[in-house]
Amino acid sequence: MKIKFLALSRTTDLEIKSQTNIDEIMSDFFLAFAKEIDYDNRKISIEQLQKNTSDLKIKINNIVQKYKSSAPQINQLNKYFGDLKDNEFFFIFVNSNLNNEQYFNLYNYLSALEDNKDFGVASKEMDDLFGKLRENYDIIAFDKNTRKKIGEPDKSKRVCRFCNKGSEEVTFKKIAHSISESLGNKKIITNDECDSCNEKFGSGIENDLILYLNLYRNFFSVKGKNGIPKLKGKNFQIYNNGEGKIEIKHFLNEEEENDPNFDNSKIQLETNQNIVFQNIYRTLAKYALSVIDKQSLNNFENTIRWINQEFDGEKLPKVAMLTSYDLFCNHPQLIIYKLKKDHDSLPHAVAEFRFTFLTFAFIIPFSSKDKIDYSNEEDFNNFWKFFKHYNSIKGWKFSKIDDTTPKKLKMILNF
Repeated sequence: MKIKFLALSRTTDLEIKSQTNIDEIMSDFFLAFAKEIDYDNRKISIEQLQKNTSDLKIKINNIVQKYKSSAPQINQLNKYFGDLKDNEFFFIFVNSNLNNEQYFNLYNYLSALEDNKDFGVASKEMDDLFGKLRENYDIIAFDKNTRKKIGEPDKSKRVCRFCNKGSEEVTFKKIAHSISESLGNKKIITNDECDSCNEKFGSGIENDLILYLNLYRNFFSVKGKNGIPKLKGKNFQIYNNGEGKIEIKHFLNEEEENDPNFDNSKIQLETNQNIVFQNIYRTLAKYALSVIDKQSLNNFENTIRWINQEFDGEKLPKVAMLTSYDLFCNHPQLIIYKLKKDHDSLPHAVAEFRFTFLTFAFIIPFSSKDKIDYSNEEDFNNFWKFFKHYNSIKGWKFSKIDDTTPKKLKMILNF
């Protein structure tokens, strides 16, 4: 029995299995969500829209305690309903496969409920923002609710999507995280990335993005393979104890010590490592191509060559960056927009990467489907205007991340 719970806070799938008492388990399970019970005809009526009440959580916990030994999967329920807000609305579906359109409408309905809006009004607002976009693009999201292994499950049949070598030439023993594990991703895995490419990217281009995001990894307690990173640079040390205390040490140079006008409310931190900014763009594109359906990769052969540093991009589109606590996420998120059919003035593929309170929106460059490269200001502006939901948010900054010269990364803390 497969059950899907869909809420704004979190969506999850649960498959309940038991060798002995599955009918009894399912009967008790449905009773917890029952609207009406017809005892004479042995029928239970359940509404798909439910609310996470304290009474429901007690019923769920009773079921978990009763059946946790015979059906261990049911232990997930307490965690799920504990993660939802009190009295948050959610949908429940049994053995149902929802398409993207249905997901979109259900989330709209839940958003309207949460904001106390009329669903018709909310739907019109969402259609104004996303209608044309959804007509032209397939949209797929990967976030903290996504526990997914992308690509071929059978190691003997795998072909690496980044070097095109099969299992007779390379190995697939290591876990390849679609988004770097250092950024807190434990759930989204790419099966068809070989060990050689995984090691090359991990010690290469991905390091530039991780270095760029190190301060946020530390401040927001993002745990990678080795826990929360300790930061040490030319003139600073930063330590996060994981319990809400962050210790910052800043060492003044002789000139700063002797400057009576030195402003200690704004300090510049100098790292010891070099960073190549074009590698940040390469890594963002690499994340996107790690999750995109493999059938589409034929259109990104030049993108993969660029990611593999076979050439540098001289004409790259700008990358949009936003800082907003309204969009804060405690697990990295990735959204892919891929054109349903060719278009002369829209990019073939666009991606959005979210990390803590940062959002990067970018065109995946060098697609064979693109008629233009979007490095031209007018072409880029036309693309940006089409993505109306981006325009509805203020504060975006646009940067050319195409520099290939290694530079020492400097950060400014403003107190």
